[in-house]
Amino acid sequence: MSRECTHTRVRGLAPWKTQRKTLARLDEVQAVLDEYRDRLPLTARQLYYRLVGAFDYPKTEKTYERLGEILNRARRAGMVPQLVRVTEPYGVPVLTSGGFNSTTAKLDAACRYADADAPTVVLHVGDHDPSRCAVFDSLEDDMQTMLLGLDAPESVTCVRCAVTPEQIARHRLSDSPVKKTDKRGNWRGGTVQAEALALDQLADEVRRAVLD
Repeated sequence: MSRECTHTRVRGLAPWKTQRKTLARLDEVQAVLDEYRDRLPLTARQLYYRLVGAFDYPKTEKTYERLGEILNRARRAGMVPQLVRVTEPYGVPVLTSGGFNSTTAKLDAACRYADADAPTVVLHVGDHDPSRCAVFDSLEDDMQTMLLGLDAPESVTCVRCAVTPEQIARHRLSDSPVKKTDKRGNWRGGTVQAEALALDQLADEVRRAVLD
């Protein structure tokens, strides 16, 4: 017996008849894009936080997911191009990875750092939550262990560039509760997405870390 699916995401190009409320939301999104025209592209999370600040968009996971549905046929951008604009003048490359870095990627990086003419500093940008902090800890531990095996234990230092507790306090970033599904460690306090930093704030934090 076959069963017809009654609710799926649209695939490919398709007409979209929007409601008046959705059109109003898109107007707000466009206002944010116009405001940050010189810093495009933006991620969905960055748009969301700006909507929260500028248009009193409700700060809940449900409303964020709804925004994602509205945007899913219009954008899928990352933070990398924004950071490249900051670091490129200093000859600093920007790399991205999802979740926990692969062992192969970390080993390849360790080999490059071991062969470098000078010590290397790895700057890490990520959310302030148990999972992302665990990603940084795993990166740092694996990198140091691999470099020790390559007889180059002093060739790299890993630095948490953003988001840090100090930045959260200084920029007065609002936080969210830890997800119930995240059981890592004895986490205290709330969580903050990297995109909660305004674009100029994130750029300043990265630039400061590069120059330090």
